[in-house]
Amino acid sequence: MAPAPMPATTAELWNGRLTFDQCVVLSSRYYARLAGHSTVGLTELSRELSELMKQLDFMLKSIYVLHEQYWRTQKGGPEAFPLHRYTDFVMDLYATGFYYLAHRAQSILGSKKYVLPHVSRYRPAIGVREVRNKILEHPRSDEAVSISGTANHSHLGPRVRPSRDGQPLENGDGRGWLFADAAELIGSIADALVRAHHGLDAERSKAASSVGGAT
Repeated sequence: MAPAPMPATTAELWNGRLTFDQCVVLSSRYYARLAGHSTVGLTELSRELSELMKQLDFMLKSIYVLHEQYWRTQKGGPEAFPLHRYTDFVMDLYATGFYYLAHRAQSILGSKKYVLPHVSRYRPAIGVREVRNKILEHPRSDEAVSISGTANHSHLGPRVRPSRDGQPLENGDGRGWLFADAAELIGSIADALVRAHHGLDAERSKAASSVGGAT
């Protein structure tokens, strides 16, 4: 079943904002170019990466919608409070999932064991790595109690797990706000995929020249 068209009023919430649209196109083309020209394992990894870009794009756009609804319902009075709490819950769920999916995408692109063709020297998005590793997955032993929920900034978006045991976590470097972390991630992935396409272009141009020279 095809999804229903997106309402124009909803799409306006990310008009002019960073999305994964370019990464979706680049990763889909990359997978298509590997199919039949690389090992099954690497081709499947490129396919997974392509799906991850679609999922991250959906999540980020959904968070834009939830973020707007969060602030709107906060000002809506007592009758809007149930929707406000629901919005906060779902935004926390999506934000947490965003970091796990983003980590998996970075694991594929930065793998030293299963190196995708012409994907080398991947520059990881530090914000995503720090949040997933140090806040969500491997907090220090003295910060082992994780308080669910998010902080929410009017311009920077949500921040997952903003406190432990009732105390705010230190965040001196400014990382941990989702919109900024997403922007860094988009830049890193797009850079890697653009370079990968250039590498494939050069490889196939060289192969064509060799064939032409042999004839």
